[in-house]
Amino acid sequence: KPQKPNFNKRFWIMAGVGRGFVILGVVGVCLQPEVYDKDFIETPMFNNLDDKINDVASIVLQNHDSKLVFYKKDNMWFLKGKEEFLVKQNRISNLLAAIVRASVYEKKSSKAESMKKFGLLPIENSESTAIKVTLKNDDEEDVVSFEVGDYDVDLSRSAKGAYIRILPTFEVWLAKVAFIDLGLDYSGW
Repeated sequence: KPQKPNFNKRFWIMAGVGRGFVILGVVGVCLQPEVYDKDFIETPMFNNLDDKINDVASIVLQNHDSKLVFYKKDNMWFLKGKEEFLVKQNRISNLLAAIVRASVYEKKSSKAESMKKFGLLPIENSESTAIKVTLKNDDEEDVVSFEVGDYDVDLSRSAKGAYIRILPTFEVWLAKVAFIDLGLDYSGW
């Protein structure tokens, strides 16, 4: 007697497995977090800042209980109120360079109730871990002002990110930026 081939059984098993992968792929795409404004991805976080960076005359870093004001005099950075303290010029340069190079990675939220999730409670709140960063020109006008929430977010093996809120909006963006340390202990600066 000729033996019946098992082709049909194998075929249906493979078809079922293939169909399962297709269903998992569709479910994965449907459950993926919504990505907003695809046009913004990999664009500079702060438009035209590279043209204005040389106009920056002061940098203000502030949280709920501390404030550091750096100002530039004769192309050197000084800490207001602690002029005898030698500011690490390279650290200020690295901070400014990181801000200029920051690029949009993904929009995360536009809702005020989501701020805590990204470490962006208002700095007036004593539980806030956010750091407000303001770059000002010689006329004390804001060149750029934003808040940084959680910052040491791994984007890939070689890229770091930070949650940034552009003031005065509630828009939170995950930016590709490497902030080494934004601590407000003046001795680190």
